[in-house]
Amino acid sequence: MEANYNKSGGYGKRPMWQWVLIYLVIGGVIYGLVYYFVFAKKGGYNSMNTPQQQNTQQANPTVQPSTGSMQNKNTTSVEYNGNGFNPKSITVKVGDTVTWTDKDTDQVWVASNPHPTHTDYPGFDALKGISTGETYSFTFTKVGTWGYHNHLKPSEKGEVVVQQ
Repeated sequence: MEANYNKSGGYGKRPMWQWVLIYLVIGGVIYGLVYYFVFAKKGGYNSMNTPQQQNTQQANPTVQPSTGSMQNKNTTSVEYNGNGFNPKSITVKVGDTVTWTDKDTDQVWVASNPHPTHTDYPGFDALKGISTGETYSFTFTKVGTWGYHNHLKPSEKGEVVVQQ
C-alpha cells in the first residue's frame, strides 16, 4: 500500500521540500489576505486606535451643511466648565452651527451618543480633546434630538434639538 509514496522521499511526483514550499506560499497568501481585510481596512485595527492616536488623525473638524446658504444661519454657544455642559439642552434650526468652548482646566471631547462608538449622528465627534479656550463647532443638517457626551467623562451629557 505504498502506491502514493515514491522512493525519492516525496508524495506523488513531488519531493517533500516542494510540498513544504507550496504550504508556505499558501500560508503567506492567506496571512496577506487576513492582514489586508482585517487590519489594513478601516473596520479593523485602525478603528481601535486610542484617543491619543485619534488626536493626530483630524484636528477640530467643522462640518458644513450639505444644502442651503450660510446666510441667515445661526451659531449657538455651549460652554464646558466644572459642572459639565452649560446649557445642557439647546434647540436650533437645521443648518445652524453649535460651538462648544472649553472654559475648564480639563479637556473636553464632544461626541455624539452612544459612548464610545459615537454613531447616533455620524460626523458629530470632535475626534480629540479640546483644551481650555479651544472650541469645537458642528453644523446640524438633520432634524431630531441628538444626545452627546464628553468622551473623556461619559457621565457628562447634553442634547441638541434640531427643528425644521
